[in-house]
Amino acid sequence: MDDPFIGRAISKYVLEEHIGRGATADVYKAYQPTLDRYVAIKLLHRFLADNPDFLERFQREAKAIARLRHPNIVQVYDFDVFADIYYLAMEYIDGHTLKTKLQELAAARQVMPLDEALRITRAVAQALSYAHSRDMVHRDIKPANIMLAEDDHIVLMDFGLAKILGAAQHTASGVTVGTPAYASPEQVLAQPGDPRSDIYSLGVVLFHMLTGQLPYTAETGVAIFLKHLTDPLPSPRQFNPNLPPDVETIIRQTMAKKPEDRYQTADDLITDLDRLAAGLPIAVPGLSPFETTQLDLSSLTLAAAGQSPGPERAAGRTNLFDLPPYVLSPDHVVTNPADLPAVCDADWDRAVAQFLRGYFTAWMREGVNRLRATHQHGLADDLETIVERAEAIVRRAAAGDAITRNAALEEFLLSLGAEPPILEVSPQRLELPPLGVEEVGEPVTLTLTNKGRGYLFGQVVRRVPWLTVEREAFGCGAGQSCQVLITPNLSGVPAGRIELAEALLIRSIGGAALVAAHVDVLPAELSLSVSAIDFGVVGQGETARATVAARNSGRGFLVGSARALAPWLSVAPPAFSVPAGRSLSFTVEVDTQLLEPGCTILAEAVSIESNGGRALLSAQVQVEPPRLAVEPEQLDLGTLDLAQPGAGASADVQVRNAGLGVLIGSLKPDVDWLSVEPAAFRCRSGEAQHVRLSTGNLKTGDYRRSVRIVSNAEDIRLPIRLRVVFSLEPETIVIPAGEFVRGSGEREQGAPAAEQPQQRIYLEEYRIGKYPVTNAQYAAFLAATRRKPPEHWVNGSLPPGLENHPVVNVSWNAAAAYCAWLSEITGKPYRLPAEAQWEKAARGIDGRTFPWGHQWDRQRCNTLEDGARRTTPVGTYSPAGDSPYGCADMCGNVWEWVADWYAKDYYAVSTTHENPRGPAKGAVKVMRGGSYGTDFRQGRAANRSFGNRSAANPEVGFRCAIVQQA
Repeated sequence: MDDPFIGRAISKYVLEEHIGRGATADVYKAYQPTLDRYVAIKLLHRFLADNPDFLERFQREAKAIARLRHPNIVQVYDFDVFADIYYLAMEYIDGHTLKTKLQELAAARQVMPLDEALRITRAVAQALSYAHSRDMVHRDIKPANIMLAEDDHIVLMDFGLAKILGAAQHTASGVTVGTPAYASPEQVLAQPGDPRSDIYSLGVVLFHMLTGQLPYTAETGVAIFLKHLTDPLPSPRQFNPNLPPDVETIIRQTMAKKPEDRYQTADDLITDLDRLAAGLPIAVPGLSPFETTQLDLSSLTLAAAGQSPGPERAAGRTNLFDLPPYVLSPDHVVTNPADLPAVCDADWDRAVAQFLRGYFTAWMREGVNRLRATHQHGLADDLETIVERAEAIVRRAAAGDAITRNAALEEFLLSLGAEPPILEVSPQRLELPPLGVEEVGEPVTLTLTNKGRGYLFGQVVRRVPWLTVEREAFGCGAGQSCQVLITPNLSGVPAGRIELAEALLIRSIGGAALVAAHVDVLPAELSLSVSAIDFGVVGQGETARATVAARNSGRGFLVGSARALAPWLSVAPPAFSVPAGRSLSFTVEVDTQLLEPGCTILAEAVSIESNGGRALLSAQVQVEPPRLAVEPEQLDLGTLDLAQPGAGASADVQVRNAGLGVLIGSLKPDVDWLSVEPAAFRCRSGEAQHVRLSTGNLKTGDYRRSVRIVSNAEDIRLPIRLRVVFSLEPETIVIPAGEFVRGSGEREQGAPAAEQPQQRIYLEEYRIGKYPVTNAQYAAFLAATRRKPPEHWVNGSLPPGLENHPVVNVSWNAAAAYCAWLSEITGKPYRLPAEAQWEKAARGIDGRTFPWGHQWDRQRCNTLEDGARRTTPVGTYSPAGDSPYGCADMCGNVWEWVADWYAKDYYAVSTTHENPRGPAKGAVKVMRGGSYGTDFRQGRAANRSFGNRSAANPEVGFRCAIVQQA
């Protein structure tokens, strides 16, 4: 369904796009016209607006964030209510959330680069430092609330769960605030949060960015909450072995389960991030990463030993549990949970199996029920806490491996107060045999022994990247040992002697230890087959190759890169790894297209850098240029008649490389009527390419132009000659400047009022067609413009035998279009003649009635009296019927369109006596001259008629004029 808010104005904001939805509000991208900016608008959900608690929380969010002014915190602009809609206006961030980025990386099976993850973490920590200094805790740090702006700027969003320290509590007691995957243990317990809660959540975000995994996952949010409380933090390097140990140290200190063991402020975290960026070591805050929560069993122990808990609870009983003995084995029986560590140590394997089957928890649950039955609820609650702890550990460990299952029982026993195991490590210093650079050595054995009770479990953490651990997790029973294989991998380690006091960190439930390491890294040695490269003679535009052999004359692997120091050189492969005693060939290629002709010498052409030395190679090449040859040297395209259908001219030009190398270039005509195909050419030495030149969009005239041939050798101009004619161009007659008599006199018998009064009119010189436009001439126009032919042309074709007849069935609009086309192809100002121009050409300057004189003669024209009843070829009645200037067919044959609008009273009202152009506007256009279907009266030179300019008539045609002035 369409969003009803899209396009709607909320106060001074216009909502344009829905961009998010939360538990309390919808978020829109909106435009604020008054400040010409985009903002983000939060609209409180309508079903919450009537809830005072939610409304107060929403208002509190606005007030809290509005006080914050920090580049890494979103800025709030406004909070108000509009038409019962509560809204919050804030800064619009153009970008995407960290959550979206992590989803994209997960889909590509990648993790975020270390530098980028640390940059984001530091920016968020800076935002938190600022907010915490103003007594504000975010309480919902997660990827969805961290924006990555388009300019790589980091912005912390959504202080919707912010809490002002010292203010009244607005969250119901016992309600956990935050997102399960990122919640701190104190948030899980619904305890008042402080800045250290935000630091814990930021640690989870950092863990997620660097491993692609969440530290704790489960099917329900409650189960995830429980893991935050009880489960040890998994090693981030379990998921991303490439992480430096110091990064893991930072994550562990941010995610310590006890707030007092974490970074106490965001500034403390920033300090360690800066030390990490500077390559400085990070202090290890203690060496026990495994945290357990011991439960206070004093009251249970005392009660079980017969101490009186008070008459109202004990009533004199000596065993408040009243439990039947728990038989681990015939020789190991226990009646009190506090005695479990001792009996489990004595029969460990059986204890592990029974603990994971839930026997311990079932036995203790019975004790809880019996205590409650005797109304001893305090002791019942204490014992139930032990049971719930045990059940949580069982659920987590049931599907684990052997170490996990044994560790589960040990973790439970430690929570009951058992003494921890004791770790012993041997050797405490790894003496590794000498290795060549980049080599992988033979594994050495590290022995871990449990010198105490119970089950010792933990992790081996490498603190240097060049040591690999076969398996980080380990576990062994009392008095037992386990072995871990440590393999040196010297990838990226320079030659020299390495002494490390803290190469490995052993973290365990029985303590921690640091293991030193020593190794001598022997160097590789770079040897090259040549120190100079001579490519010889190479044609410009061509490539040439040379081979250089690199040998490792030392130990280990010769690792490095090869780089060309000039843009016209390239080297492959760009990176290499060569075992001791072996060689690798480099291919060095020169691209002479980037070089000028001649000899080029470069003292430092190729650089080879490696862990076994550095070398610079010189290079030399002699470049010979191509040479451009064009045939023919000039091009005569002959004569082109535009009257011919599809008229055009074309010719081939041959471009040849008469030199060396590669000839590259193009043909560039200096006129728009000439096209080139193909426009570009490429010829190797001795090769030729043909290019076709073709004409189009021509006008009549003599053309002398040229085509510029541009190449990497030289530029040549190819002269071109072409004559363009239009054989069907109308023949025109010059009508000299001067006066003539227009219209009819009052005494002229039968002359209508539209022809009066008679006046003398002055016209500038012009030319007018000797004949009306013929069918053949009009057909050329139709072929060139693809316009619709006259309706009487069968199948759109010119009627056979009527080529020289005047064209008819042509509207005024079509006649004007013909004149415009004729102007375009000839370059002459063709147009329909003005009415005065037509009349002067028809009767001369002496005011004669007909073109030949005052007396009617039916043998001088094609009118109704002649009896032809159809058009006749133009000039049929010449010269007898011609006007004084020699214009034919100006009486009869066809009516002729002229340019002017028709007005019946134009002669009477017009005051223009020089070059009149008729009325400025009108409904119909003037026609003159009569036709084969009219009598002699319409054939008079002064007769005026009219017609609709868009209508065609079988008795109407036109002739053209050449007029310099419109």
